[in-house]
Amino acid sequence: MDVILKRLIEDSSLGRQYNPYAFYLDDRELYVDWMCDLSERLRMQPETFHHSVNLFDAYLQRHDIREHIVSIKFHNDRPKSNVITLIALTCVFISAKYLEKTYPGILQLLNFIGIPYTYDQFVEQEADILNLLEWKMQFISIYGVLTHFLC
Repeated sequence: MDVILKRLIEDSSLGRQYNPYAFYLDDRELYVDWMCDLSERLRMQPETFHHSVNLFDAYLQRHDIREHIVSIKFHNDRPKSNVITLIALTCVFISAKYLEKTYPGILQLLNFIGIPYTYDQFVEQEADILNLLEWKMQFISIYGVLTHFLC
């Protein structure tokens, strides 16, 4: 079992070390709760929510992420909360596309947040997350392990 848990931790982090100084950690609980509420309202499977949180953390735990986000033109002059909300929403969308049979449309999701981002900006953010993570989206979540052994 120790080998499984060690592998679980390694796979979930995509080989990255935990960054206790990541700029989003003070508000992480708020965003994770929001992602959970959104996933429930959209009737997504629990695994989709857990996967989206893993994506969210893997993207925002990068040591150079603050500078990287600033380099994305459409994030300039936007409050940090708007930027992180778009990232969280995009992670839910990516996970839904990866795990759900059907998933919501981009415009429907943008209506949920009420922040003026365009369709093209959303797609650009999606591509940025996937490219920065090198398209590594296979996570073994705690939820997946528990459902495997308990169900």
